[in-house]
Amino acid sequence: MITAGSLLVVLFGGYTGFWYHSVSGIEKGLERWANNYREKGSQVSLGHPTVSGFPFIVRIHFENVDLAGRENSWRWIAPQIVASARPWNLKMISIKAPGIHTVKGFKNTRILQLEEANAHFEYRSGKVKTGAMRLAGIKLTSPFSGSVKAQSLVVEIKTDTKIQTKTNISQNNMALTIDIRDVSIPKAWGLGFKDKISRLFVSALVMGDVRFSKKLPDALNRWREGGGSIDINTLGLDWEPLSLRANGTLALDKTLQPQGAMSVEIEGLEPTLRALIEAGFLDARTAFAAKFANRTFSVGTSKVRLPLSVQKQRLYIGPVPVQRLGQIKWK
Repeated sequence: MITAGSLLVVLFGGYTGFWYHSVSGIEKGLERWANNYREKGSQVSLGHPTVSGFPFIVRIHFENVDLAGRENSWRWIAPQIVASARPWNLKMISIKAPGIHTVKGFKNTRILQLEEANAHFEYRSGKVKTGAMRLAGIKLTSPFSGSVKAQSLVVEIKTDTKIQTKTNISQNNMALTIDIRDVSIPKAWGLGFKDKISRLFVSALVMGDVRFSKKLPDALNRWREGGGSIDINTLGLDWEPLSLRANGTLALDKTLQPQGAMSVEIEGLEPTLRALIEAGFLDARTAFAAKFANRTFSVGTSKVRLPLSVQKQRLYIGPVPVQRLGQIKWK
């Protein structure tokens, strides 16, 4: 009994030391991360984190998180963030961050209210390998565009996805899935549609090595020169009277403007065109081309399949240019 008791004491003491050693490693890692960003000109304030969860969880509670970019180009203030992991597997991290978040940037301030905010990430070699985020009870308020509400938003990513190409195996890719439900928007955004988007979802594969840098145009140009593209497996939008499903490939041209081709299946095209014309979004010429395409590519039902492409800032239905697109200015 004495031997068994002594062994339990040794094991418990060893595990206790292991738990506190894990906490110390996390705290040092956070400090290195914060110092690294501060050296680049960013601002990082994590308040005074508190640690709990012994013996089976390492849980760190952050209050009043305040992050800002160089020269205060953007700023994010969070009410609280709780990160947790198992001490024997610190590479699997769970995060909860409900409450009111303040995001400053693009010359205005947005308030983001979240009833639920959960995320799970797996890190390997300092990179996120898999990640999943779910937000619920979302309300985004902007001083210029009013409030946008959504029932839920789910985002899933998986990096280093291997793809067999004609010449080799490409693995610097990222699988991405986004699904957002029941989005209530201001009437000014409606374009004649209903003021609620039932669902918007996309499943895509981002090909190429995506690396962030101080200047977004530099990062995008590096990605483009490396053969970067986005293969859209499924793109869906349910926004009465429109129901849309699409797939295709998008990339960037030398001026960093979108280009690509897609196959689109649309239901409710005629009432959609009427709504867009009444809202002044489409001119008569573009609407006529779309109606002609509707009758040409109709599959005999209320659905129509259209071949769409974007080249040199023009939208084409088949070979016919129907709309000139504005230039995207990356900053």
